[in-house]
This record gives sequence, structure tokens and C-alpha cells, in this order.
Amino acid sequence: MSRSILFPFQLGSTLPEATEDEDQMIRNSLEQILMVQKGERICRPEVGSGLQSYLFEPQTPMLARLLVEEIRRSIRIQERRIILQDVQIKQNANMVSIVVLYRRNNAVKTMTINVPRTI
Repeated sequence: MSRSILFPFQLGSTLPEATEDEDQMIRNSLEQILMVQKGERICRPEVGSGLQSYLFEPQTPMLARLLVEEIRRSIRIQERRIILQDVQIKQNANMVSIVVLYRRNNAVKTMTINVPRTI
């Protein structure tokens, strides 16, 4: 099992808390891909997705399809350790929930990210 330094950096009472396993690294990577706006990282402008630009648009089925396609494209390009199975969007007036289903080591995993529609 590989281990890596935990990002974002966190202080713990013991050193092992500052490391993470491969599954946690992938979950953190997916969260960063979704929450970082493209071009936000100066040295790596390709990192991220367009999620933030969709949050305050009117909620329509077409917008949801565009958002799903943007998320799929961003994950497929930026996270090569997984096989993306599905992306689902659930919206209400206050929140957008993104459910990502992916396969890793012949196991299907699910990750949900809730993004508030507030500034």
C-alpha cells in the first residue's frame, strides 16, 4: 500500500496522521479537481473544472447535462488512477451535490461533494 503526504497539509498529534493512503489521495484529488477553477493555479492552469462558473446559473436540465460533461471530462483528463463510471448532479436552491462513481482495483467507489450556492 502506498502512502503519501496529506494535502492540504494538516497538523495532527502524531506523525502518521500527516500521511494518507491511496484511496484518500484519490478522494482528495477528485475534490481538488472539482473545487478548483480552471486557470486558478498559476503553474498548472489545466487543473480544475468549470464547476464554480455553473453554480449561479439558472437551474435547467441542459445546464445539468453541461455540468456533468464538464466534470466527466475534467476527471478523465486529470485523475488517471481511476476508471470513471458515472457522475450525477442533484440540485436545489441552496446546494449542488455531485456524486462521482468510479472503479479502482475492481471495486466501485462513491464520492459525494456538496457545494453550497453561496458566495
